[in-house]
Order: sequence, then C-alpha cells, then structure tokens
Amino acid sequence: MSTEKLYYSDPYLKSFEAKILKIGVEDGENYIVLDQTAFYPEGGGQPWDTGKIKGENFEVEVYKVLEVGGEIRHYVKSVEDFSEGATVLGEINWERRILHMQHHTASHIVWGAIRRVVGDVKVAGSGIHADRARIEVFVGKGRKISHEQLEEIEWLANKIIWEDRKVKTYFLPFEEALRKFPELEVKKAVKEVRVVEIEDWDVNFCGGTHVARTGEVLAIRILRRERAGEGVDRLMITAGKTAIDMFWKERLDVENIRKMLNEKNVLKAVQNLLDSKNKLEEKVMSLEAEIQIEKLLGKAEQHGDLKILVTCVDIPKKSMEAVAKRAVQKYPNLVVLIGRVNGGAAVIGAAGEKAIDKGINIGDIINKVSKILGGGGGGQLNFAKGGGPRGDMLEEALENGKKLILEKIS
Repeated sequence: MSTEKLYYSDPYLKSFEAKILKIGVEDGENYIVLDQTAFYPEGGGQPWDTGKIKGENFEVEVYKVLEVGGEIRHYVKSVEDFSEGATVLGEINWERRILHMQHHTASHIVWGAIRRVVGDVKVAGSGIHADRARIEVFVGKGRKISHEQLEEIEWLANKIIWEDRKVKTYFLPFEEALRKFPELEVKKAVKEVRVVEIEDWDVNFCGGTHVARTGEVLAIRILRRERAGEGVDRLMITAGKTAIDMFWKERLDVENIRKMLNEKNVLKAVQNLLDSKNKLEEKVMSLEAEIQIEKLLGKAEQHGDLKILVTCVDIPKKSMEAVAKRAVQKYPNLVVLIGRVNGGAAVIGAAGEKAIDKGINIGDIINKVSKILGGGGGGQLNFAKGGGPRGDMLEEALENGKKLILEKIS
C-alpha cells in the first residue's frame, strides 16, 4: 500500500489533499494511511511531523507519524469520522517542520566544516530536534576536537550560510550512488539512495527534509563539545531562530555588563574582576591554611629533630594542598601526611627542607599509600598527592605511611 511522499518532491508543502487508503489500530493506537502525504515519518535521525487532518465537519490532531512495513501511518486519537476512500485535508505544523529542516541542513554544513578543520574523521551518530542537533564524530583514540578547532568549525559553517549556497536533493540507483560517491557509507542495500548535496561543500546520503539554500539556516552556534565514548566527540549545535536568539541575548548581556561596570572595554573590566577575585581567594585560602595548621600541629609527634603530622581531616582537597604546602614552608622540620574520605579517599603529603635532608621522599610514600587505597599517586620530594576508591582503607593507609616515614628517619 504505497503512499506518495510529497515531502520529497516539495519539502515546503504545508497542506495537501489526499484519499484515505486504510484505517487501522495497533497496540491501542489509531492510525490512517493516505495515498499521498506531506507528513514526514520519523527516520534518519529526524523526528516525525505533527499537524492536523481535516474532513468536511471535523479535524483531528496528528501526534505521530511512522513508516511501518512500508506504510506511512498517521497516528490520531480518533478515527470515528474517517472512512476509507474519503478525501481529507492534511496540514503540517510548519513551525516544527522548518526548524527540523534548518537543523538537519545545519548538521550537514557543520559536518563539512569538521572534515576540513579536523581532517580524516567519521560520523558516529546524529540526531535532529526542533531546537538543536547532535553530531557524533569518531576522531580516534586519544584525540579530541580542540576549542580552537570548534571556533574555526563554527566560523566556517556560518560562512557557508552567508554564501547562500544551493542545497540539492535527488535520488540515484543504489549501485550508481556507490560508484559516484565511494567515500560514503550505506547501511543496507536499497533500490534507490537519496543524495543531499550542498554546493561545493558536502555530499551525504540522507532521507531527511532540508532547506533549498544554506542562507535559510540563518545562523549556527556550537553549544558544547562532550565525550560520547572512546575516541568519539559529540557536538551539540543549534541553528535558525534559536541561534539568532542566542546571539541577540548574548549581545544584550554584554551591553548590560558594560553598563553595570561602567566600562567601555568589557573584556578588560571582567579580567580585572577575575584577577581581584583570584587574589582574594588566595588570601582567604592562606588565612584558612594558617588556622588549620595551628589546629593540626597539636596532633604532630616529635621524633628526634623532626615533627610528623599524620591524620585524617575534613576539609576540601584544595585546602588540604594549601595546608600541607604552607605548613612545611613555615616549619622546615615537619613531615605532613593527611587524608580525607569523600566516597573514595584523597591523600596529600609534604616534607620540609630538614625532613628531605633526613632522606624523606614524600612522592614515594604517597605512591605506596595510594596503592593501599586501590589507586595511585606521587609527586616530588617535597610535595605529592594521590588517592583511590577504597575510602574504608584510609586509616590503615595513613598508618602505613607513618611507618614508612619512621623507617626513613630511624
């Protein structure tokens, strides 16, 4: 029961007349099959269209469209007013469709930019939504797309939009498509392959709907890059009105910041604020470290000329580092080995100059302590850090570290 796919011959078609070929129900869901349709069924990473189907005195909402066993099924809540052979009017939700078209074309534009900037990479997955698109790229083990490359990809993609290049879609017989585009992959053998070609930029086999010219995409923003698996980067992008709205909001945000700071050079003003913030944080951390040092020194044990401080603490890891470093600067005869539990365990070690002269290698000690915790670590003679997932072993690990220190100085 074949349905003519009007969305391929004219993706801009918003309404159409059709005859009902079949009325069905499956798993409690009603559907109708038409002799022709402009409703796009879910496929190729693109969601289905929604909209309405109208009769002479009624209309129903089309909430889902799927291609099942060669049938394009339009799912509706009720079919009581329908009859096979009747003529109906279909109206697609155009706002939803055009966003899908923009984002699907945008993903092809970005893919062309990725190949030019990153080099020999492969598509690992994709997905289209009304407000964003997902592109997964296999870049290779140990590699990732850098921030600088993302900027270049975004700039190139928007350049293709500004140039308003033609987007062609056409069908080719399967064997001819493979001969003409040997670099492209086909998941399974089919009678015909649909080609989407952006003029002098990108060619792909794709069954989705696309705009006719790149300028209709309006703009592209790369929202973020994230790791999707071993050697796979996922780029989340947005296009069309959503991207324009983001540009506009960011422009207003910058203007508001300029007014708040009363400064023409926003970047310089923000950098000055960050510098001041970092200096204040350093001062606060230094003061907190001094307070913690005086509290913890009461737990230190005297062994000959050296003092050994081995204990559990309940302070952030960053503060642990500051305490250990500052303590051995202040007291050169001190050895510090402290740890905290937070699910797993973190350990920090530091040794003053006199302790190092006695043969203490805190990096080696932290490495051995971390192994007891099921992890690893290490560092220099004077400072090291490590840890592991076995938080329940922290006290035993610290006690072992203390023994190693005493063996060195005995």
